[in-house]
Amino acid sequence: MIKVLHFSPVRKPSDIVKLHLKGLQNLRTDDMQVKFSFFDDNTDSESSVHLENFVKNNANSHFLNLNLNNFDNYEGDKRWTPVLYSRITEIKNLAIRKFIKEDYDYLFLTDSDLILHPNTLLNLVKQKRNFCSSIFWTKFNNSSIYTPNAWYSKPKGFDFTDLEKFKQPSTLAVDFTGACTLLSREILESNVNFKKIPNLHYLGEDKHFCIRASVLGFQAFVNTEYPSFHIYSDRELKLAEEWLKNNYSYDYLKCWLDKSWEQNAKKWVSPKKNSLIKKIIMKIKR
Repeated sequence: MIKVLHFSPVRKPSDIVKLHLKGLQNLRTDDMQVKFSFFDDNTDSESSVHLENFVKNNANSHFLNLNLNNFDNYEGDKRWTPVLYSRITEIKNLAIRKFIKEDYDYLFLTDSDLILHPNTLLNLVKQKRNFCSSIFWTKFNNSSIYTPNAWYSKPKGFDFTDLEKFKQPSTLAVDFTGACTLLSREILESNVNFKKIPNLHYLGEDKHFCIRASVLGFQAFVNTEYPSFHIYSDRELKLAEEWLKNNYSYDYLKCWLDKSWEQNAKKWVSPKKNSLIKKIIMKIKR
């Protein structure tokens, strides 16, 4: 029997945490032994209550007690700060160390602002990969389009052909991915981890993990068959609730990734024509 340790570090508003846990509750684990584990990193006390109730009511779940020596009093909530990245890096690396000491085949890492499709875990295990993520789509505050949690070593992370491939059901080799990821014992025992590589200035612990994995000979993959729902902000909450009620229908993606998205995506990933020539002309005029 395949044994999976799930781990979710939780630091989100209570409405988001509640939906994340509902998704985990509905996750299919056929013929697998799955242990759900959490690190309560919340500043929202109601989020902690949701977590405690989930663990209390599910025998196959528990809290991981992680000793964060350098971050005990951290109270910031802003996304993408160096301190917060250092904190989440330490949390994930401690989870890896806990996993290695236990008798599991896979570590399944999920961000706590995701609602997983019920088939997510079964499908990832079926891929038989050492490193495979499940796709989701996000429209960031500074972006004009929805983009996936997978990237290549290209300007902006992908070209339009890549984006079109991510829309089709498949498993694709990628340079970077994360946030909803199944990792085998083999890759985790190779000493791959989330620690920042000192001479690389990528922001985000997942990218440093991917680079270490690649250097050690492990290819990252993303599977696109059962996208998760990313509750990036409060504006997605209502649609996320509808997704659960409507039995995980992907009608919303038809709206997100429509003709308008296609037009904007082509503009967004395409380099501005003649930009170098324009710069030269401007310098000459000066």
